[in-house]
Amino acid sequence: MKGRPMSAPKYCRYRGTIARVFIDRKSIHLGVYGSEGSKAKYRRLIAQWSAEQPVEEVRSRCTVAEVLEAAVIVDALL
Repeated sequence: MKGRPMSAPKYCRYRGTIARVFIDRKSIHLGVYGSEGSKAKYRRLIAQWSAEQPVEEVRSRCTVAEVLEAAVIVDALL
């Protein structure tokens, strides 16, 4: 997956009193907006959703030799 990192689905108010979240294009009602129960359900769903997201491997753009060389230069300056 390239480009902008995916942000977590938002906790939203629906029709004034209902909390909901859209996950994978599905609307999931969480309960009364602002209640501890709806927030707990949201956190549980987001934890499950984030566990299912692919993890992009991060690679360094410099080699170990370049890092060591920079460390030697910094050490010489100190």
